[in-house]
Amino acid sequence: MSYILFGIIIYLFGSIAMLICEFKEHIAWGLLGLFTQIGHFIFAILRFGKCKWYLACIVIGFVSFFHGLVSVSKEYIVQENQYMDEDAQNVFILPENQKEYHPNSKLPVEKRPAAPVCDDWPETGYWLSTNSFKRHNKYCENYRRTRGYPCKKNEGSPCGKCGG
Repeated sequence: MSYILFGIIIYLFGSIAMLICEFKEHIAWGLLGLFTQIGHFIFAILRFGKCKWYLACIVIGFVSFFHGLVSVSKEYIVQENQYMDEDAQNVFILPENQKEYHPNSKLPVEKRPAAPVCDDWPETGYWLSTNSFKRHNKYCENYRRTRGYPCKKNEGSPCGKCGG
């Protein structure tokens, strides 16, 4: 994160200093540099002696900014892979005879009995309804009250009420 901030500050310093040089040279150069970034580089190539340090600041800021972005994205990918590895460790297989629960579907959701807790079912915090393949979290009114079984957080589609 510090590389990103450092890159932005150095880039802005070089860009503003280059813009001042461009406006001192001619208003057309200043407007070209103001509205297009390529104008800075064209001016810097043609007037390299005047603004080589400002061009260096722009390049260093640009490189530092993207170095910071790459390092932050690598950290994010590593964290995401750790979460995926944790999910892979939580794989469970339910016995076929205990995979579904069939409540009395004519009752409203609030009055439906909860699905029986089976010792073989792990507590995952998510419930997959087999009739709609909607995933419910443990705070949803449909959690363990529909025909289904415990699931992982990436199975099925999320419930519209609780977000799964």
